[in-house]
Amino acid sequence: MLEELMLIQQIKDALDADRPAAALAAIDAHARKFARGSLAEEREALRVVALCNSGEVARGERAQRAFMNAYPRSAYRERVRAACPVAAAATEPTTID
Repeated sequence: MLEELMLIQQIKDALDADRPAAALAAIDAHARKFARGSLAEEREALRVVALCNSGEVARGERAQRAFMNAYPRSAYRERVRAACPVAAAATEPTTID
């Protein structure tokens, strides 16, 4: 469990340092080593954030949809929803005054 937690912390540290590519590399390492780990839900939420922060909006949107389907009652739901604001804005209706 400690090793799994340390990898999640590496992901968070990379995101905090605005290094989404490093975060994605750590996410992939976590997914290989702990595919069904106890922190997989958090990892997948962080994947959405990292993809959107890296500018990979299309991949981020796909990961976002997959996350919402896999974890519909997740505590990370709002963070995942807000991760790709450009994508979220594109789906909101607009009005002309």
